[in-house]
Amino acid sequence: MAITTTNPLTVPATVERTYDLWWLTNLTINAGDPNGIATATANFRRFTRDEYGVGHFAPTTGMGDDDASANYHIENVFALAASDPNVAALIDNLINTVGELARTAGKIT
Repeated sequence: MAITTTNPLTVPATVERTYDLWWLTNLTINAGDPNGIATATANFRRFTRDEYGVGHFAPTTGMGDDDASANYHIENVFALAASDPNVAALIDNLINTVGELARTAGKIT
């Protein structure tokens, strides 16, 4: 149902772009219990860089019903890693990388 507005929104025309990358906007890993499971949630947006190196996100409707964004949730990261050696190696590398970032930033020793 359309409702007339007294303050219309005009969006200027934009250059056609191909969004050939995913930008990781959020990654959360919850592994609070060393004897329990670890969950992971990630959010992505379609992304590209123009000829000047400036980044651009694909426009979205904001309703989660388009292909400009993607979200996922993994209920048991360790079970997934146990089932696939490539995933296990990736998880190991991710943990080591985060540790190195924290050491470099002086947050852990």
